[in-house]
Amino acid sequence: MAYLGGRLASGAYPRLAAALSEDPGPTDPEALFELMLERVLGGFAPQG
Repeated sequence: MAYLGGRLASGAYPRLAAALSEDPGPTDPEALFELMLERVLGGFAPQG
């Protein structure tokens, strides 16, 4: 993790640094569970 922090601090990756420094905000565990469950089950029976 120290390596990544050093690379981000160098300014070489400003977009990645900005993305990692943003607060993701509140999460809804039930909605997140539903999303992950749909992805897993969708892998077994892809549509189309």
